[in-house]
Amino acid sequence: MLRPFPQARRLKSFTLLAILIVAVQVLNGQQGGTWGSLLSSGLGLVLAQLVFQGVFVGWTEEYLFRGSIQRALNFRWHQGESGRRVRTGTLVAALLFGLGHFTNLGLGQSLVDTEVQTLTAFVGGLIGGIYYDVKDDFAAVAWLHNILDFVPLLLSL
Repeated sequence: MLRPFPQARRLKSFTLLAILIVAVQVLNGQQGGTWGSLLSSGLGLVLAQLVFQGVFVGWTEEYLFRGSIQRALNFRWHQGESGRRVRTGTLVAALLFGLGHFTNLGLGQSLVDTEVQTLTAFVGGLIGGIYYDVKDDFAAVAWLHNILDFVPLLLSL
């Protein structure tokens, strides 16, 4: 049986972690944080940023969008959707995930780059959401998200 929040006890801690991650990213962007400034500040900060981006961001974003929003919306709208290929909650969560990347405009990213990132995040969120609906494998989606965040970051060093 589909439940809205299978791990409701963990929801508070993951939500707090997600808020902390967003706050750190915003503060880093407002202070002109770039890889160049991190490199000049020391290797420890670079490693911390890589771990942060490569482990925590993907898991918390996936928990928020796939594990919480998508699951809750699909639970709420489950009636009458048995024949649909893509559930409404999955589509809405992917759209919110993509639109959430528009916040990068405020961090100095160009409009074109932000639009591309938003579209890419929407498509990736939709693919991850469908996989999560079919396989119910949250960990695979979260690890894939981590890899997709980590590798370009590592290559940009």
